[in-house]
Amino acid sequence: MMLTTAGKDKDPNFDLKKDLIGNLGDDFIQYEKAPKSTKVEDLQQSPTLTLIGSPNPARLLDALRMITSLLPPPLSTAPLQEREYLGKKIYSLSMAAMPQAGAEGDENAENQDEAGVKTQKFSFTSSGGYLAFSTDDAMLENFLRSGENPPKPLRAAPGFAEAAQKAGGMDNGFFTYENQAESIRFTMELMKSNPEAFHRVVFLSARSGENAEGIGRLFNLELLPGFDRIAKYFGIAVASATTTPDGFVMKAVAPKPAGLK
Repeated sequence: MMLTTAGKDKDPNFDLKKDLIGNLGDDFIQYEKAPKSTKVEDLQQSPTLTLIGSPNPARLLDALRMITSLLPPPLSTAPLQEREYLGKKIYSLSMAAMPQAGAEGDENAENQDEAGVKTQKFSFTSSGGYLAFSTDDAMLENFLRSGENPPKPLRAAPGFAEAAQKAGGMDNGFFTYENQAESIRFTMELMKSNPEAFHRVVFLSARSGENAEGIGRLFNLELLPGFDRIAKYFGIAVASATTTPDGFVMKAVAPKPAGLK
């Protein structure tokens, strides 16, 4: 009964079960990029794009827009902003940001509401058979641009197809890919340029002084070599998972980097 009547007061034609649940697909994709900077708040929230497949993403987008008005306050009372980009509607909500352990104060007025509370924007749109979510507008806009000018597919990356096959293939329902070279590059740059931020993220603590001092007695991160000197040792990593009568099986493969061949 709740599914049948939800949202009827705002739109008599809205059907939560049909428009929302009935339009959810079984394809779920998440893509994450390196943090924007070495600030603690950026390290704890990397730019991420989440995609949910749908047989009718435009209708699913409308259903989600309706659902935001049914959420409990303050989400339901937050103004839903609408804008257009490349002919696609993008909807955004500004919500109070969750406190991050060890994060420093942010004086940027663009990230604060009228009361001075730090906020975070949550945006969503639809394109190419997917409903897309992100807290980073640049990620969302890049996704929409990719529909107009498709980038080189991941499967065309050197060594990817062979590694995916060794891991069990991409049709088992679960598959991950990591560009370890870029991940390690950023981590080493962070450790050398901002060891304090690295300690805060590792120990998830606002008071990282004691932890940092303990680690500092064991390691001097500033003495790490530049990444370019060890880049040849890092490449990509993939993993695939499936279920069997005995349980859940995962296979991971990290091919020998091209620099070592």
